[in-house]
Amino acid sequence: MISKSKNQKESVISLFGFMGLVRIARCWNQTGDKWINEADVKEWLNKPANQPYLTISSVIGAMGILHWIHSNLKLGTLQMMSTFVCLCANLAYRSAFGFFSIYYPQST
Repeated sequence: MISKSKNQKESVISLFGFMGLVRIARCWNQTGDKWINEADVKEWLNKPANQPYLTISSVIGAMGILHWIHSNLKLGTLQMMSTFVCLCANLAYRSAFGFFSIYYPQST
């Protein structure tokens, strides 16, 4: 009975935390058109000179997703390997269409 109460309490705390994060995100997005001429993070990352940063952030994001899935969902070995393969395929797909580059030649 105590563990059920503890799980409900953690669930409620998580729900309020998520609602708080959504509220913060909505406040950040209220700037409207007055900043439309300014470059944002997406435009900065998509510049050819900044592709290494886009690649690094994409790989770190994929690793973070994989770590979260492994630690929270407790998947079996086959499911974990298929998740890893799908994440690698997603990165390869994005690289093939030029969203970022996996190979960076050494500068001379």
